[in-house]
Amino acid sequence: MSAGIAPLRGYLVLGHLLFLGLLILSLIHFRERVVHVDSALQFFKWVQQPGLEVEAYRYSAIIPQAVVKLVRSTGASLTSLMQTASAMHVLVGWVIFALCAHAWRRPWVAVAVALATVLCTRLTFYGIVLEANYLLCYPFLLVALLDGPIRYRNGPMALTGALLALFMVLLVHPLGFLIALYVAVYFLLISPGVRYSAMLFGGIALLWGAFGRWLLPPSGYESDLYQAAVDGVGMLGTVPEMASFDFLRGHT
Repeated sequence: MSAGIAPLRGYLVLGHLLFLGLLILSLIHFRERVVHVDSALQFFKWVQQPGLEVEAYRYSAIIPQAVVKLVRSTGASLTSLMQTASAMHVLVGWVIFALCAHAWRRPWVAVAVALATVLCTRLTFYGIVLEANYLLCYPFLLVALLDGPIRYRNGPMALTGALLALFMVLLVHPLGFLIALYVAVYFLLISPGVRYSAMLFGGIALLWGAFGRWLLPPSGYESDLYQAAVDGVGMLGTVPEMASFDFLRGHT
């Protein structure tokens, strides 16, 4: 038993060091991160407009914004607000890593949070408002709760916490329901102890995918994207020539 503890502890230490390194980099490069395309517009709204700015019903993506507005209420300088915004996008992932590792004692789930962060750094480090940041970490909250509290301390509190994590995933991005459904099917196949919970969560994810846009109609921005996707079906032969295809290939 002791032979397996040291390597696992080493992975967790490495994970903390990873997020510390990203935090330092986020403070060094805060200007580049905050003034990058969409990030600049969103940050401008955060500091200039009252209330919380929710883009396309992505309610669970507002944590960094809420912290920036809280710091703004203290009269902090614009530089401090930019640094806060840049740092918060790293700290959200680190908090989820720490919760998985130390609160729910699911160390390998925590390691997976760090791994996902590393694998997608190129896309997300200079695109901090992309909800990909949260699709990389929110689902691991659901995984940790299904793998830990629900399995070993099945009860109303554990189920309520997992349902909250599920809706954080569903409300962070229009494709969040696919990630939630994947998690549910995974546990349905490998963990009989949480079969009923996995079926419940999978059913909710399916219903959200089917009817969520009736409850929360697509924004104008999303509608334009959907229409562009439909128009693009008739242009499949020219896809390799598109700059967007080269962008996708490079990131892949």
